[in-house]
Amino acid sequence: MSDNPQLPVPAIDKSTTVEEHIKEAAEEKPDSQFHLVIRKERDPSAKWYVVHTYSGNEERVAAQLATRIEALKLTDKVHEVLVPVQEKIKIARGKKIAYQDKLFPGYMLVRMIMDDEAWAAVRNTRGITGFVGLGKNPTQIPQPEVDTIQKFSAQKAPTF
Repeated sequence: MSDNPQLPVPAIDKSTTVEEHIKEAAEEKPDSQFHLVIRKERDPSAKWYVVHTYSGNEERVAAQLATRIEALKLTDKVHEVLVPVQEKIKIARGKKIAYQDKLFPGYMLVRMIMDDEAWAAVRNTRGITGFVGLGKNPTQIPQPEVDTIQKFSAQKAPTF
């Protein structure tokens, strides 16, 4: 897939704390999405799931989840947190204003190995209301669908 643009993906490593990493991710350029990589290694058993959060608090909840995962030492089970956003432009009072629009307000994507311990850690994080799916069986999102979401997020806002 060489036509996919490379997205800036910060990674948490042992030399920086989660708080430093979250601060760096929040200070990135406004056209980047909020994407925390907790574990760089790709584990084929890790799948993407959609998590429902309080609308407008997605970045804060993602940061809390990353902190919680590291505190509970579950970095081998929860690998990535993604809040897809897209840069848009609106014209107000004759001026162009660039802003970020969340593609799925109130939702974020989490790549994890689903088991009871990881499910409970994610589900009981402050600001998360639950997984998307039936009961205690969250629905997996296929990797090609997540790739499409990331590609759509990476598109630049139109110029006027």
